[in-house]
Amino acid sequence: MSRNFEIEYKNLLTQATYQRMKSYYSLYFPIIQENTYFDTNSRTLFQKGISLRIRQLNQSYTLTLKLPINHYVEEYEALVASANICEIMHHPLVIKYVFPLIQEELLSLGTLHTSRVEVPYRKGLLCIDHNHYLNHEDYELEYELATGITEDSFGFQQLLNQFEIPEKKAKGKFFRFIQILDSDI
Repeated sequence: MSRNFEIEYKNLLTQATYQRMKSYYSLYFPIIQENTYFDTNSRTLFQKGISLRIRQLNQSYTLTLKLPINHYVEEYEALVASANICEIMHHPLVIKYVFPLIQEELLSLGTLHTSRVEVPYRKGLLCIDHNHYLNHEDYELEYELATGITEDSFGFQQLLNQFEIPEKKAKGKFFRFIQILDSDI
């Protein structure tokens, strides 16, 4: 199991800008990942700013728990056998951090599919994402800082300027997923 502080910058992209960036970084091939999100019917975790997911990448499954801590996100990751909710019900991370917060059943809410191009950039990793979820799609640019780096907003702004991308800060994928899910109810 790993633990780190996630610091990232996000910006929504238009389809045209996404295609332009993907072409610019054409030497990097997309990877496909699936994020299955979990919460209660009343969105207890979401309301507390917590996200719980299992990410499938190739044949590997990673349980990720993100907890808000001051201005950062504390991220825990652990390998699991599948994206099935049974995988996480007895996992130590869920027992320690999730079950004390919830009073109702933990549910699988659905899956977000991402085609991601990853590019080493300055002090971390640039991610150019095309996301599909709940009959919705969006495009996103993420700049994830490497472990131990706490700030590089200048580098992100420089990238936006280089590609003439209007600033349109993005909430996290889980937040956007829940917004679309709850708007369909």
